[in-house]
Amino acid sequence: MSLQVFNSNVEGDAFYLKGSTWILNAYPFTVSCWYRAVDTVTSGHCCVCLAGEALNTNTIRMKAGNGLASLQVNTDTVSTPAIGVVRGAWCHIAGVGASATSRSAYIQGGNKTTSVVNVTCTSTAVARIGSSGNTNTGAHGFVAEIAVWNTALDDTQIADLARGRNPQMFSLPNLIFYAPLKSTRRNSMNRPAIINRPASGSTITFVPTGGEIFISPEHPPVQDLQTSRKSYFMPDLKAYYRQNFFPLIMES
Repeated sequence: MSLQVFNSNVEGDAFYLKGSTWILNAYPFTVSCWYRAVDTVTSGHCCVCLAGEALNTNTIRMKAGNGLASLQVNTDTVSTPAIGVVRGAWCHIAGVGASATSRSAYIQGGNKTTSVVNVTCTSTAVARIGSSGNTNTGAHGFVAEIAVWNTALDDTQIADLARGRNPQMFSLPNLIFYAPLKSTRRNSMNRPAIINRPASGSTITFVPTGGEIFISPEHPPVQDLQTSRKSYFMPDLKAYYRQNFFPLIMES
């Protein structure tokens, strides 16, 4: 399942989730999510806004469009190369802010682009899922598996997330927000997060804004935590036993 949101610039109405507080507004950070666009994937589709007013540049936003992913912090936006994302297909996008002079955007686990422009965010305006708050820049499609860390994940970890690893596999103490958005009950959409400890210090709740929020049976290919643990560690264990114990068996 996933959350279906609409951009008013396309459909005439904007449906998204508005938070009760902000998630994060400082470095370092990592934001990861999956997005499946249902229109021509024009630029500026905001999948998640960690903090920031609708028309204010003092913000942190993860956006998709035109086959690329963009991370916006304040007045600076860093975008990946366009890789021709197919409309109707799930796409993994991520942004990593290592410092005020190092921010990177990723799409499909790679295609990394980095900006060194010196910018910061100090906003304490509420977070949003599926919109920046500006109805002409919201997502138009399906959003799922939103994860936010207060640390900078590395390239390998971002690639693993795009392969479908569960976000809880990576730097769990630093994972401050995780919303799979798998609920099938509309009344549970105000509590979509299973990890909910934002930097604001207050548990965040969400309410539908602009109309009815739709739940789709579609969901990106992300493993549950148990499956992810097995697939992540078993190859290493097999290699360890093959290297250390198999020769002893053959010699005996």
